[in-house]
Amino acid sequence: QMCIRDRNIYKNEIGIEGAYAIGEAFKANFALARLKCRDNRIGDKGAKAIGEGLKANKALRELDIYGKGIGDEGVKITFEALKVNKTLTKLNLRLNRVRDGKIMGEALEVNRALRVLKVKLNAIDDEGVKFICEGLKINRDLIKLNVEDNSLGSEGKIMLKLISDINPAIKLSF
Repeated sequence: QMCIRDRNIYKNEIGIEGAYAIGEAFKANFALARLKCRDNRIGDKGAKAIGEGLKANKALRELDIYGKGIGDEGVKITFEALKVNKTLTKLNLRLNRVRDGKIMGEALEVNRALRVLKVKLNAIDDEGVKFICEGLKINRDLIKLNVEDNSLGSEGKIMLKLISDINPAIKLSF
């Protein structure tokens, strides 16, 4: 029996329909361990479909949905899924329109599987970082967080520095 463990679908214009199919495959616990789905214009609806599938998935370890088009509505379901998903270790949401740090912080409080979170080049501000930092005060399992090139001010950077003092094992990029 052949099993695909790693799939790279960069710039294939899969759109919402393709993202929906991925979400359905995740629900069936498809054996895929790593999915790189960059620059596919899945938007919020596509990200929601993938997030719904992630809630039930027991195989995926790495998810890369890097690329323009996903905002807070789209990632909300993904982070809700992280509250119950016990297998995803790496999530890359770089270069989207994410602002809401609250849902990220809430997921980080309960998820112990995620090790790497990349949200570089989004729109997270000091208020959003405050929530992320609250989650990281509880979560000592995340070892890498990249929030470079967001809308952080000096207050957000100070909060992140305090997290690195609390948890010296975490590698922060801001």
